[in-house]
Amino acid sequence: LRTEKVPTTFYNRWLGFGVSIFFVVLTLCALYNLWRTKKQNLHERIKLPRHQGGETTSQVDKVQSFEDNNQMTLPQQQEAEDDDVHTVTNDSIHKLIPAGIAGSIFAVGLAVSQMVLQSKVFGFLNLYLFADEGGFDPTLLTVMVGGCIISFISYQFVKPFGLFPNNPYARESPIMASKFDIPTSKVIDAHLIGGAFFFGVGWGISGLCPGPAIFLAACGSEPILYYWWPTFIFGSFLAQRIKACLDSSDPKL
Repeated sequence: LRTEKVPTTFYNRWLGFGVSIFFVVLTLCALYNLWRTKKQNLHERIKLPRHQGGETTSQVDKVQSFEDNNQMTLPQQQEAEDDDVHTVTNDSIHKLIPAGIAGSIFAVGLAVSQMVLQSKVFGFLNLYLFADEGGFDPTLLTVMVGGCIISFISYQFVKPFGLFPNNPYARESPIMASKFDIPTSKVIDAHLIGGAFFFGVGWGISGLCPGPAIFLAACGSEPILYYWWPTFIFGSFLAQRIKACLDSSDPKL
């Protein structure tokens, strides 16, 4: 598909307004659920048993007890699980503002770099454009290189992933969370390879990935809302069914 032959996208202002309102309502529901979980956890922690000194059982005490007795009692296990839920909830609340800022920067970056346009993606992926003088569009490559540079610089402040192990500015946890959410799996299996393959095929055919598709849906792009998102949802459902079938070794879908 030639870049100049990419179909024109039609925008419906009222449709985009409705989709935006839908996203806002979902966000508010998620925030309310997070606030309710936080309130419930706080109410349950008030009822936790206390030691003579008036302090609740600390995580260190529970770990030490586990090492001494080689197992936790049922109340200790329940208390540890409650602490984990409380930590996750607090981290989620504290990350709301950074997540909002990061999401806004990401959306602005997509719009400024024009990565929401299918023509930009096709202009990079269409190798035939190398034969046309000035036809190849390297915008996508520059965006990826810029993202890699920012990520590389950021990891220099995360212990122990920086190039300089004695960096005094490196942190073991973020300012507003208890730990960094860093992928630790190094397994390359059929699920990873298959998922990457089908993602690349779908991205190359449509010229869109979910990020720009959400942006265009909020702008009221009718082809994205009527065709891309229904097929994306169906593909996601089908992939989950296939994955569950493979994991359980059950030939039935």
